[in-house]
Amino acid sequence: MNLYLLIKTLHILSSTLLFGTGLGSAYYAWRAWKSGQVATIATTFRHLVTADWLFTTPTALLQPLSGIAMVYLAGWSLSSQSWLLVTLVLYLLAGLCWLPVVWLQIRVRDMAVQAVREGSPLPADAGLRARLPGVQRLRGDLLPDGDQAGLSPPGPETTTAPAGAVVRPGDAGFSAAKSPASRVPRR
Repeated sequence: MNLYLLIKTLHILSSTLLFGTGLGSAYYAWRAWKSGQVATIATTFRHLVTADWLFTTPTALLQPLSGIAMVYLAGWSLSSQSWLLVTLVLYLLAGLCWLPVVWLQIRVRDMAVQAVREGSPLPADAGLRARLPGVQRLRGDLLPDGDQAGLSPPGPETTTAPAGAVVRPGDAGFSAAKSPASRVPRR
């Protein structure tokens, strides 16, 4: 295998890992939040932040480096290929959008870890404070019920059983009053 094909293979594999990690992180963050269990949110977001540093950051750095290396090995010039410059600018823009997401994940992780340590629920406005400053002013304009991307805390129909399992209406032993300290409170 020549050097170009090796770099191209690494470029493709790293893009797959980058996309898969991003999609997986979003899914697990959403599921943890919807569970309403503070310990689950703390654990999940701790793992998400670690995964960002172990997988997302290296692949995000490898993508432009391997892309530029392939351009060089193919004998192209960045200035003569306008689509390459547009691609690099869009990639930089995506990276700049990703940095606040990491910051938000760290904020949620820290709030949840502190709540677990103190045996208290997450602050009532945790979902709001986990968002970017400025977005909270637009909240009511985006969606009338204030739910953005499913990040509002769960309603009284979800609670936790003493063992930590989620109990839903219709399950034996359901009570909206069970374990209020282990749930994300309603606003």
